[in-house]
This record gives sequence, structure tokens and C-alpha cells, in this order.
Amino acid sequence: MNQMYMISKFGIFASVLLVLSLFTIFSLSEAAAIDAISVSAEGLSNTIILEILNDENNTSKIKTVNVWVGSDNSFKSFKAESGWTGSEQANGQMIVFSASKELNPGESVKFGLITEKKTSGINWKALDGNGNTIDKKKTIVQEITESPTIFEKETETGQTQEFEGSGEKTLKFFPEKIRLDAHVRLVGTGFNSNQLLQLYVSEILFKTIYADNQGDFKTTVKIPTDLGVGVNNFVIMDELNNTISTEIKIDESLNRFLDTQNNFGVTSFNKEIKSEETFSVSGNAQPNTGVILTFKDQDGIVEKYRVVTADSKGIWSFEEFIEPSVILGNKTILFENLNSKLTHQLKIKSFSVINITSEKSQYEPGNTITFIGEAEPNKNLEVIIKNQDRAIILTDDITVDATGNINYKFPTDTGFLEGTYIIMINQGDSSYASLFGIGAPPEQQLIVTMNKLNFKTTDKSIVNIVGPALTEISILVTDQSGNEKISTTVTTSVDGHARALLNLNDLSSGVYTTIVLKGNLQDKTKFSVGLTTGSGAITLSATKEVYSPGERILIIGKTGANSILFVDLIDPQNNVIRTAEIFSDKNGQFVSGMFRIPIDGEDGVWKIEVSSRLDHATTEFTVSS
Repeated sequence: MNQMYMISKFGIFASVLLVLSLFTIFSLSEAAAIDAISVSAEGLSNTIILEILNDENNTSKIKTVNVWVGSDNSFKSFKAESGWTGSEQANGQMIVFSASKELNPGESVKFGLITEKKTSGINWKALDGNGNTIDKKKTIVQEITESPTIFEKETETGQTQEFEGSGEKTLKFFPEKIRLDAHVRLVGTGFNSNQLLQLYVSEILFKTIYADNQGDFKTTVKIPTDLGVGVNNFVIMDELNNTISTEIKIDESLNRFLDTQNNFGVTSFNKEIKSEETFSVSGNAQPNTGVILTFKDQDGIVEKYRVVTADSKGIWSFEEFIEPSVILGNKTILFENLNSKLTHQLKIKSFSVINITSEKSQYEPGNTITFIGEAEPNKNLEVIIKNQDRAIILTDDITVDATGNINYKFPTDTGFLEGTYIIMINQGDSSYASLFGIGAPPEQQLIVTMNKLNFKTTDKSIVNIVGPALTEISILVTDQSGNEKISTTVTTSVDGHARALLNLNDLSSGVYTTIVLKGNLQDKTKFSVGLTTGSGAITLSATKEVYSPGERILIIGKTGANSILFVDLIDPQNNVIRTAEIFSDKNGQFVSGMFRIPIDGEDGVWKIEVSSRLDHATTEFTVSS
């Protein structure tokens, strides 16, 4: 009985020892499995540089790093070193960085972060390739006074230093270039086994380490920012105070904190631009930081976002082509960089030098029609109004003042027929057209004009079109026999206007017709290429002997084939009222009905003179009110 009791007691004691032993082994194993990750965070305003160092004594390799902020904050942008990718999660509150090659013990990586709001700390978690958590903490952001830039990783090549008079001892640095404020891995060989070693640079103790059984060691040190750039003395001292030394060159930091005098601002900005031109803007910002451009319409509605990055000197620029389909008018651009914001106003105008439209799209007979817009300042401008049958009912010349603004009024009476009318504006080599309705809304039409009537083969030929908005229009150019010479297309803008540039180099001298087509809509206009003056004898006559003020004058004549002619309308006081260019066709015939007696034209004998270099002819007629 006693013996049984003793056996039982011994068994219980053994069991307890076994349990304790297992617990101890498990606990030690678990404790040994915990690796420490060193993390630092430096920040200026909303920009943070997060550095992750996988300690050299760790056994785990880092595959993934998760960083996150509180629910009241989020990340605006991020940047990772080469070999790492990042993705936003949880509505921008978390960024998951993943490595293409795992981060080994003794290696480090840096991430650049920009948050919506300034934060005092960054939460992070490091995971291995199996998704197991290696370490997880919150790191306090150390505020700095200079702007950080994202670290650029060095090429992983090493340099080997041999110690003079030290036998087989060598020391290798990774990366090859040693920089301020950077981690450097050191690999030493040829030392005594298990020897205590102290590492110094310029008499500053960096680290104390032990060589292994083979007399080798590897470790990681961080080069302080207060060391001098250039050649420094590197010393290794053993426990007996024996020293060996060599010289190393230390370069400036790739992650140096640059000059902060780059105040955010816009240095070049054009307040007005035309569609089909390139908008450009440039300025200064904190180096290597993003600048966000937010484009808003005149009602404050966001149209688009654009992002550019300032370079290492803090200079940024942005360019973008203004598409023909852009909505014209006033825009607001909001520029943002870190916590700084500023706005500029931008006005987008039509590509045409002339931009005139009726104040209303529809008028009633008897109303005064008002045209408003812009043209080139201090130059004469020709106004032509055509009725629903495309017949000219008004021509007028006005002088644009120094402002370039136009406010032109055209009175009607109750006898005006209902329909769609056209106003055409010519100024120098520019032309423009617009539609308005009398008694009914204007019906959709196609209108074509050109910047000149007579071209040299080297001239820039511009075809101006008015038609349905955002519509592809076909353009054909034919010769006098109807043969197609040019074929192209153009798309109208939101206001129904478009223009196309034609290359005339392949056209021979002669008269051509530009035709624009869309479905059942069509319009055409004639132009000449390579014609010369000096037509030879000219004959002409007006179709009537007596005209009333406001009436159109039709002249017909004959001269040499394919010649440029200049036509002048002259009043009884011998003042030239209007001048125009026309040309004769391949048979020498010419016809012009482009002149109209001014509404306030005086009674008396008027004349039209046609000339071509030394050749000229005149016809007279009477104006009677």
C-alpha cells in the first residue's frame, strides 16, 4: 500500500515535470520566433518618410508591409522604392506594400506617404511570405523642418576595402556608394574567431559586434547626417585595442532634406487661351512633391483633375492641348501642394480671331438685332448679312476700337420674312459666321468661309465651318472641271464651329471650289491658287443704271483667264467706300455681287473700278433715294 502510494506520488511528480518542461520549451521556442523590426518616421506637414529595417539578427524575411491611419484620415498619394508596389485599400485609409523580392535581415526599405491631414503616428504591420505577422506597432512621426524626398535605392554592388599590413582582413560595403543618412551593410573576413570588434568612422563609435567561428562578420550601420562629406577614416578595434584602418568616401544623401525656400506658386500662366492651342503653366513647389490641378467651370463644377510632380529643384510644369470640343468661357483652376492652395482664372476663347454671335438666337420682324463679340482691335471689319435664300441683304464696314469689343445693331422691319439668316464677318485674313432666326428658331445649316480668296501655294489656307455641334464634316476641294483634289474631315466644337488647314502645295494655278458636306447639308465657296495680276484688257458693266441706297450692285465683265482683280466702290466725292478681291475664271469671265450701296449713301454718280496691275476699267451708275 505504502509502496503503491510512493509510486503514485512519483508518477504525479514526473508528469508535472514533463508539463513544465514542455511549457518551457514551447515558451522559449515562441520567444525565439519573435523578430524585431526597427521603424522610423520623419514628416513635414502631410509628407512622411517611413523607413523599415529588418534587423540583422532576425530570421524572418519581410514580404508585405501594411500601413494605415485612423478613420478620420486617409492617404492622398504614396511612393515606393524600386522592387516594391503599393495599393490603396479601405477607402484610402490603408496602403499595402508588396515586395517582388523579400527584404532580408539587415536590409531596409523606405516609403513616401502623403496624408489628407497631418498625423502624429503611422500604424504598420510587417508580414512574411506566408502572410504571418512578423511585427506590428505604431510609430510616432518625428517632425522635421525641411522637405523630405523619397529615397532612391542604390544599385546593390559592393566595394571591397583591404587593410594595409593586416594580412587577410577585408571589409566589403553594400551598396558601393556610402551616403549620409543611409544604411550600409558591412561584411568582414579574416578576423579572429569570436573576436569582439568595435567600428569607428572619424572617431565616432558606430557599433560593437562579434566575429563568428570563422572570423567573419556581417552587420548593418546607419551613416549619421553630421559626418563630413568626402574621405573619412574607418577604424576597426579589437578587445585588445589593436586597430586597423582604411579610408572610405562618403557622398551626400539621396534622401537629403533639401532647401525649403521653394515657396509654392505659379510663375508662368496665360489667363486667356484659344481652343486648339496648348495651355501651359509652371511654378515652384516643395521638391519631389505633387501638385494637383483642379479645373472648374464658371458654376464651380469640377471638369477634370490633373497631377504633376515638382522636380528635385522644386520646379513643375503642365501642358495640355485644348480640344475643339471644350466648353468655352471662364474657368477656375485650383492648384494644391501639400497644405498650400491657390487659384487662377482662365478664359478659353474660340480659335478664331473673330468671335461674334447674335445676342439672341431668335428675333421677331421689326426687332433690332444685336451682335456682340470680339475681333482684332483697331482694324476695319466687314459685316455681311444673308437671308434665308443666301442672298446678301446688308453689307457694312465698321472700325473696331482698341478694346476689340463689338456691339453691332441691325434694324429690321415688319416686312422681313421668317427664316434663318446668316451674319458673316471678314477682317483681314480671318472670317467668321453665325446663324440667327427671324420669326422662327434658326434651322441647322452648313456654312463655309475661307481666310482668303486668292492664295499662293505656300500660303496657309484655313477653312472655317459652321454646322451642327460635335459633328464630323466632310471637306472636298475640286478643280474647275469638278475633279476631286483634296478630301478630309473635321469635327465641329460644342458651339458648332470648326476649322481645317489645307495644304495647297500639290495644287496647280487655277480656281477651285471648297465643298463641305454632312448628310443633306451642303455649302461651297470658291478660291484661287497661284493666280497673278496683269490680266490684260478689262471690260465691265453694272446690270442697272440706277440704284437705291441699300441695294446690291451686280457687275459682270471679261478679261484674261485666271487673273486676280481688285474692285473698288467709289462714292460721288471720289472716296473709296469698299475694296475687294475677285478673280476671273478659265474663260476670263467674272461676276461680282458683293457690293451694296450703303443705307445712308448719298445721291449722285457712283462708280466701280476694276484693276489688275496696270490694267483697269470703270463703270458708272446713279444712286437715287
